[in-house]
Amino acid sequence: MRSKVLWIEDGAEFECAELTGPVYNSRKYDLQIALTVTDAISRLQETEFAVVVVDIRMDPGDSPEWRDRFEKGGADRGDARLGIQLLYSLFKPQTEGCVRIDPLPGWLKPKRIGVLTVESEKEIGSHLEELGIKCYRRKQWPMPPTALLEVIDRVLEIQHLGAGNT
Repeated sequence: MRSKVLWIEDGAEFECAELTGPVYNSRKYDLQIALTVTDAISRLQETEFAVVVVDIRMDPGDSPEWRDRFEKGGADRGDARLGIQLLYSLFKPQTEGCVRIDPLPGWLKPKRIGVLTVESEKEIGSHLEELGIKCYRRKQWPMPPTALLEVIDRVLEIQHLGAGNT
């Protein structure tokens, strides 16, 4: 059975063919794509995924709470950084300003997360460290078409290494 992977990426319709091709061709993963934060939360509550790859610049979707966050962030994906807000809401929900996610997916842990985004490590590294997220890759062009596949493989490697340390 193939491992289930969720890619939370609002630009997936543009990057889909280039970055998903190697994932599909590997035949190792059952890849699903969420184009908005609202869609991502719904999928996370419905299905357990081995890997979740998150972009930092996200559209809010239909949720009033996430639309409000987006508007307060200037209605700009780069400024709002809903991906970071989603990660805090999932892993540090007690943090001031987090959006309540109910129910929180109990299976989801930071070791299952990979971040694939245009933001530099300098911009978001402290957040990822605080959240316990170990897999980060910056989108830089030209970007190899295997970038998404490499992030997925790396998250699974991190999980395997972590399992050996327990």
